[in-house]
Amino acid sequence: ALYVLSSTAGCLATSVFDPNTALTVGGSDALIGVFGAMVVYSGVNIEPDWNMNGFTVRLLYMGVIGTCLCWLAGMPTLGAEHVVNNYGHAAAFLAGGGMAYA
Repeated sequence: ALYVLSSTAGCLATSVFDPNTALTVGGSDALIGVFGAMVVYSGVNIEPDWNMNGFTVRLLYMGVIGTCLCWLAGMPTLGAEHVVNNYGHAAAFLAGGGMAYA
């Protein structure tokens, strides 16, 4: 359910926020949603005797690296077309994280 709902959230966000794109379906949105669920689930269900500072820093590193990679891959190519659907990935990440938190 997480995979399908994350993909649906990404497709709907793309349709709403990107006027140049028709309805799309892609597996990458769903995988980003699963990643978002893993990050939130890991943060919520942390063990009490873990190193909280180290865990928080690793979560921040994952977020910064993931954001940078999406930004770099989302830059327009020579033909001025985007190769990565940033709206879909962001919505799927938030949807996956929301489902993991609930």
